[in-house]
Amino acid sequence: QTLLLRGHALLAMHQFHDAEEIGRQLILMRQEMVDYALLGDALMEQGMLEACLPIYQAMIDAKPCLPSYSRVANVRWLKGDLDGAIEMMEEAIACGSYREPEPMAWCTTRLAALVWQKGDGELALKIVKRAQEMVPDYAQALHLEGRILLGRGDAAAAVDLLRKATVKCPLPEILWALGDAEIACN
Repeated sequence: QTLLLRGHALLAMHQFHDAEEIGRQLILMRQEMVDYALLGDALMEQGMLEACLPIYQAMIDAKPCLPSYSRVANVRWLKGDLDGAIEMMEEAIACGSYREPEPMAWCTTRLAALVWQKGDGELALKIVKRAQEMVPDYAQALHLEGRILLGRGDAAAAVDLLRKATVKCPLPEILWALGDAEIACN
């Protein structure tokens, strides 16, 4: 477990090559789902999308679950396969548990973003509302809903949502969206 924790710390510090080495060591030692996740994430962060796909497939083979399917969804999105990303994110959500609502809300919000990117704003709003039912005032869902409403020209409603989101999570992308919404109100 210490080696796995070190690998995740290296990922967080953007030392992806070192995390990759630890992921490879762990797979040689034990082949657990979390080991494949570490290696796949390290490869993906280095832009090695083709190399991470068989690793993520091994992760799914070891344990088909929300974390494994959501990773494949992300790689499909990065490769420009929007329909495939939506399909895999739906699989991830189907594997989730309401006993752990935050990962479900994250995946549901991500699904809404993918659907919105595909051009269906109405469905995206319905999906993002589901995420907020899972985790009330979930910052990422408030952020996305605010962006969708801003895109539709409802800047005042967007400001309200984005202000709530910044209280929960003052990330630059949320503050940026709030600034855009406030400018649109003037």
